[in-house]
Amino acid sequence: MRIFLIVAGTIEVATLAAMLVNLATVDSRSFASAIGPVHGFVWLAIVASCLLTPWLTPWQRGLAAIPVVGGLLAAGILRTHSHQHQRPEGPPRVE
Repeated sequence: MRIFLIVAGTIEVATLAAMLVNLATVDSRSFASAIGPVHGFVWLAIVASCLLTPWLTPWQRGLAAIPVVGGLLAAGILRTHSHQHQRPEGPPRVE
């Protein structure tokens, strides 16, 4: 899940950067109409995956819905969560 959010967040940032460069330079409508839906779909995929993650709080899910940086924020939250709840190595002790 965390790897998906990192990849999707990176694609989201890259597509936004591409759209802004296009807007500042040639302003190609066909390029914008091809990249814009990709950007929107990736954002929706990030939001949907965070809504389906059971251990995120509503506040953390709201952070994931922030366009452009939400996917990367959610990946950071999941990394913190996974470090806090790591299982100890080896079999459980019987005393």
